[in-house]
Parts: sequence; C-alpha cells; structure tokens
Amino acid sequence: MKKGIALRPITGAEAVPPYVKDVDLILVMTVEPGFGGQKFMADQLPKIAAIRRYIDQYNPDCRLEVDGGVDPVTARQVVQATGRIPSWWPAAHLRRSRCGGCHRALRGMIP
Repeated sequence: MKKGIALRPITGAEAVPPYVKDVDLILVMTVEPGFGGQKFMADQLPKIAAIRRYIDQYNPDCRLEVDGGVDPVTARQVVQATGRIPSWWPAAHLRRSRCGGCHRALRGMIP
C-alpha cells in the first residue's frame, strides 16, 4: 500500500519533515481544494521548492505533485522551483491534457 499526504495552501513546508521518510507521495495544492476555476497561487512556489529539498535529502523515491491552476506559465514556474518535471507530468500527458500548452511551454525542459 502506498502512502501520501496533501498540503492545502495554508499548510507550510515545515509540516513535511516529520512525515517525508514515511510517504510515497506529497501533493501540494496550489489552490484551495473544492472550488473550481481558481488561479494558481504563486506564493506556493517557495513551499514547493522547500518540499523538493526535503524529499531530495530524506526520501528521494518520494514523488512530489502539484495540483491547481496549472497552465503553461505556472507549469514552467513549478519546474523552475523544483529543478525537475513533476513525476505526473510526462510529455504525453501534457500534450493531451487541458494544459496542452504546458508541453510547448516546457519544451526543452522535458527530457
């Protein structure tokens, strides 16, 4: 069985270290869950970067996912904050998804 945690925008990155060694996935919500059509909360980028560092240090096999308001511009910001394409953003998905422009925005960043 896989384990994961999801962080609402109000939850800080400092909540992650006690759990990072024990989870397979950390999901950072970049909108308030439950309300469609919200804009990406750019103030979550430092939190995303900090969590990426915790994962790299304590549990490199843990996946980091980001959800909410992702579009071509914000997708690129997430990649810049983390230094990598989130594991759930394979190139084929980005081409087919409602974020089809994300693939073009990340061209050259996708291995």
